[in-house]
Amino acid sequence: MIRHALVAALPLVLVASLAGAQASPDSAEHVAHVAYGITAGGLSAPDRHSEEALGAVLEYHPTAWLEAGLNPSVVRSTDTLGVAARTGLTDLGASLGVSHGFGLPWSPSVGVSGGLSLPTGRAAEGFGSGRVTESAYASAGVTPVERLALRAGFWHGLSTDASTLAGSSLSGEASYDAGRMSFTASYGGEVGGAGIAVPSREIGGGLSFALPRAGSMVVNAAHTLAGDGPRWSMNVGFGTAFAGLNAVGATSPVERLGGALGNAIGGLGRGQGRGRSTTKSNGNSKKGTA
Repeated sequence: MIRHALVAALPLVLVASLAGAQASPDSAEHVAHVAYGITAGGLSAPDRHSEEALGAVLEYHPTAWLEAGLNPSVVRSTDTLGVAARTGLTDLGASLGVSHGFGLPWSPSVGVSGGLSLPTGRAAEGFGSGRVTESAYASAGVTPVERLALRAGFWHGLSTDASTLAGSSLSGEASYDAGRMSFTASYGGEVGGAGIAVPSREIGGGLSFALPRAGSMVVNAAHTLAGDGPRWSMNVGFGTAFAGLNAVGATSPVERLGGALGNAIGGLGRGQGRGRSTTKSNGNSKKGTA
């Protein structure tokens, strides 16, 4: 269940805090170009099966406007009775994006990115799609008043295989910066896709706070209001990849956390990685998408 993912994340948080406290000031330039993160999450599905995931985030920023990223992850899935459990490597998420900020009132910024999901998971056991899938993501953000940021994003699956096509989704987010801590509320919804009887609608909320010289820690929870998304999901992440705004277009730490685990566990309306679930339960395949 979700609690196992959170318990597993706590030792990692302590290790990251210690590593950050011992970091040399001379490494600041290096951190500005390479960012890392550790993620953990879990969900409870409508059919009562559950999933937990542990992943990593690695980002390279050769310039202020260009970003490349990788998101490997491992997932553990239990059946609807909570008895049988399987663990496996999921498909590998990769992305490349560009962004630009404007020196105008409300400080607008925009970004676009492309995502790939590489078939590194065991598709025969339900841990992945068994093929390369593609997606595109665009986002925009403004700061109408000091400390308040508003963001909107649009994701679209580019794959043509009906078993992996996720259609499109829209997301909206509002964040308030309270100094060392920020609060975020979000809403996301599917707007199309093959085989979607009832489009998913999801609300969420999260907290982000700074760790001493080790980036930030982010906690997010979400609930599906309609459709076949997970009833509840919770994600935890920490590292420099979740500090401040992302280079790829006005995305918050909470949104980046959801995108980092998008190939591993269910969720919609966040980041480059959409997908309701990566694993099979009772013979019904619910494969994730890029």
